[in-house]
Amino acid sequence: MRKHYLDYIRTFALMGVIVIHVSSVEIRKFDINSNHWLIAHFFDSISRVSVPLFFMLSGVFSFKTKVNNKNFIITRLKRLVIPLLFWASIYTIWNLIISDRNYTMLGIIKK
Repeated sequence: MRKHYLDYIRTFALMGVIVIHVSSVEIRKFDINSNHWLIAHFFDSISRVSVPLFFMLSGVFSFKTKVNNKNFIITRLKRLVIPLLFWASIYTIWNLIISDRNYTMLGIIKK
């Protein structure tokens, strides 16, 4: 049975993330003593709860049924690690070949 209140929480969290991104741009545009900055900072602050809500909702949806812990971890790692490695490779190739940047481990550590 679908729990509609979880959909409402997800919608609220989605809107909150959008507000975070929009207001963070506005905060940088205005002087800290202006009313515009205070309004943007207010909305940015109250919408910060949306990211933890997404984490909590992912936990709710992940554990709907009883699963074997080993299988759960293997499945989740496959779903996370494979895309991570793929996109990290694409990004690294882009930076090394197309943007002509030369990365070394020592250079990354120094930054």
